Amino acid sequence: MNRLDPIPALVVDDERLARLELIRLLRCHPGVEVVGGASGVADAAEKIRILKPHLLFLDIQLRGETGFDLLDKVDFSGKIIFVTAWDQYAVQAFEVNALDYLLKPVSPERLARSVERLVSEPSENSEQRLIPSREPFSGQRQEFPVRRLGLSDVVFIRLGNKLRFQRVDEILLLRAQGPYTELFTTAGQSGLVHKLLKEWEAFLPETQFLRVHRNTMINLAQVGEVEPWSNHAYLITLKGFPETIIVSRRYAKRLRQGRG
Repeated sequence: MNRLDPIPALVVDDERLARLELIRLLRCHPGVEVVGGASGVADAAEKIRILKPHLLFLDIQLRGETGFDLLDKVDFSGKIIFVTAWDQYAVQAFEVNALDYLLKPVSPERLARSVERLVSEPSENSEQRLIPSREPFSGQRQEFPVRRLGLSDVVFIRLGNKLRFQRVDEILLLRAQGPYTELFTTAGQSGLVHKLLKEWEAFLPETQFLRVHRNTMINLAQVGEVEPWSNHAYLITLKGFPETIIVSRRYAKRLRQGRG
């Protein structure tokens, strides 16, 4: 797709009037071309296959199913903007790596800012840089307070080449890789996430996630064995993880405190 071409978009919402209203609002934005609408997971999956949109406006609650279910069924690598009536704390769970989200009822001003950021991004990998603004929004949209995620929260990430919702308590290990973080899960999956380790450290539950090296953060609930090592450092093993993790002397005291 040429950078100057409008972005083909599919609007997915089980409320017909809400779907039509969003489509109507999007007609004012030449940078986005709505190629269709869908009312549910099966309908949306079929239209993604046929219409090949590069952008989804995706409702989270879809009459007995969710937008999460759709992403589990399709291999969609484009951009996603969530449309939701969820309260601020449910939405907050996606801020670690969300693309963007609109709260219902969608205001024309908020939609305009979202589309403006979307079309001004470079075409390659822009979905990983398009994150919710922390500035206050006008109208009914309020700035959300920053809070730490809970263990039962989920974060929306691109793990490798696949978009997914990851439960916080199923994150095993985080390892800094330049501007990325390599994330390992308790299920044995891994991939690069476009987020710095210090950003994860600010959001993850501090009682369960501990930085044990300047490049490494671990889930304390997944620690198997801890062995003393040279120069007051430690070696630890994580459940189901083949590598031994070195805990530097600088972080050894924090590990002892974290394990009680």
